[in-house]
Amino acid sequence: VESLAPSTDRASLDFAFSHIREAIAWLRAGRELGFGSLADPGAWLTRLDAPAAVLSPAELLDAASLLDTATALRQTFKEDAAKFPLLSSRASSLADFRSLAAAIRRAILPNSDLSDDASPELRRIRTQIARTRDSIQKTLRQLLRDRGEEPGEDYVTLRNDRFVIPVRAAARREVRGVVHGASATGQTLFVEPLETIELNNKLVQLAEDEAAEIARILAELTARLQSNLGPLRHAAATIADLDSLFARARFARDFDCALPQFTDSFELRLDSARHPVLEAKLRAENRPVVPISLTLGGAESVLVISGPNTGGKTVALKTVGLAALAAQSGIPVAAQD
Repeated sequence: VESLAPSTDRASLDFAFSHIREAIAWLRAGRELGFGSLADPGAWLTRLDAPAAVLSPAELLDAASLLDTATALRQTFKEDAAKFPLLSSRASSLADFRSLAAAIRRAILPNSDLSDDASPELRRIRTQIARTRDSIQKTLRQLLRDRGEEPGEDYVTLRNDRFVIPVRAAARREVRGVVHGASATGQTLFVEPLETIELNNKLVQLAEDEAAEIARILAELTARLQSNLGPLRHAAATIADLDSLFARARFARDFDCALPQFTDSFELRLDSARHPVLEAKLRAENRPVVPISLTLGGAESVLVISGPNTGGKTVALKTVGLAALAAQSGIPVAAQD
């Protein structure tokens, strides 16, 4: 909407107003069309231009949101295609993204974490991680029991991504293993016993395998989006255009606007035109706006506006100027048909 500007291309203006006319009829039938939940796709679409790009999970979820929106939009006007042919044609031009959207939703959870269902390999790795972690913790708890200590939840902890147990500094020689740190007082050491070094090594390797598999999945999903880059850009542009058209249709509905008719003659006719900004302000104050009507063109090429300095002349000039600029920008005019 902010990019709209006055144009003298009558065909493109007629094209826009024909769509707005259908959008107004759609809204007046008690239906809505909005895309408020859709994140701006501009950033990740631009990133897809780079051959080696890999989108983050959050970006892929944003992409899935665009895919879902396009899928829903394809169905929106199908039942009323005869009544809304232009809107239906725009919606039906969108590609079918259902399988791609399902792949992203299956792989990435709403919180942006990778799902176990993202791939069989990721599930296998995570199963191994869970088993290895459980084995380490059981071994460490048994070591603590063997030393006459009852292991609580806080006894087994992580240092440098490795599971360790707390050992009093004075009893350090009683536990063979690698020291990974000490408490603030130095009275407690965090020791990785020899019995769990190999298991910890395995856990570190599995974590690296998991990261590699996640990177592969993200790259694969990104590549699938890149192979659909043209249809994705078309979908984003179509949705943005429809969003703009329906915004202008809502403005027409809310301000009882008219859709302008363009002629080949140098003529301007306004019937009960209002300054929309002034009308919005007066509405908030529960006050009516005073419309103006005028005709210019042909033999009547000059209009003189005179009167006392109470603001009426300026409002009249601005109302005419805004009406003309709105019409040439594809925006309904706050006036009567």
